[in-house]
Amino acid sequence: ITPEGIRFLSVKEDHSRTWKYSEIRTIGGSDPFSFRVTTLAETFAFDLKDRLTAEAYELVWQRVYDLQPRYNTATHETSQPPSN
Repeated sequence: ITPEGIRFLSVKEDHSRTWKYSEIRTIGGSDPFSFRVTTLAETFAFDLKDRLTAEAYELVWQRVYDLQPRYNTATHETSQPPSN
């Protein structure tokens, strides 16, 4: 996970992928060891060997959906919209 996008490196070079955040339509995962990237062209589902941190997922979420943080990753408090 980079500031520009998501890069998957495989030992088989033709399996490696790089996606810019603007190319990604959706992301998801059922637990910290799974991650899914969907673009117009393909969907990749990953079984991760290491846990995907909440901070990393939040960064990708913000970039893909062009949103403000959903919660403060330091305190895990939910962000609230401003009151009028």
